[in-house]
Amino acid sequence: IVGISRSTTHRYAITLVALGYLEQDPKRRYRLSTRAAGPGSAAIGAIRRLLPARAVLEELRDETGHTVSMGVLDGARVIYIHRLLGHQLGQYAIDRDLGVGANVPAHCTALGKVLLASLSNAERSELLASIELTRHGPSSITRKKELAAVLDRISARGVVVSDEELVAGSRSIAVLVPRPRSEHSLAI
Repeated sequence: IVGISRSTTHRYAITLVALGYLEQDPKRRYRLSTRAAGPGSAAIGAIRRLLPARAVLEELRDETGHTVSMGVLDGARVIYIHRLLGHQLGQYAIDRDLGVGANVPAHCTALGKVLLASLSNAERSELLASIELTRHGPSSITRKKELAAVLDRISARGVVVSDEELVAGSRSIAVLVPRPRSEHSLAI
């Protein structure tokens, strides 16, 4: 896929194991180690320090009983920078054990759609031209024209709904967090 030979790939993998970024299981398969999350965790931590939102998100979770997330757009995906899991029956299966640092496709989540709608027309057009819309849930949007039309109808102060677009049985709402235009958009 990346255009390098098998032997070069193997040398890179051995080096990443030695540095602690990859682990190899008894069947000689590789996977990312917990150390590999370090650089991404540092960036997430920096964003979290700038926005002391946890107390507000905890209150929202406690009042509703549902999972509450805050995310930022990273290309065609949303990265969770805060994620407080709800405790209702069946909630764990719907939340898919996704925590801080996890990412989900923007096109089939309420967080993602509200963040995509916050982009300038030029940024949104460029992003839509480059992504592939795959089906994740029974109601996932898989056509770019349909997604563009949905994004055009989202107002800056509106509530966005996702109904079984990421996972069957999952429904969510999202809104933008008011922030200065010069800062990255965030949504809850």
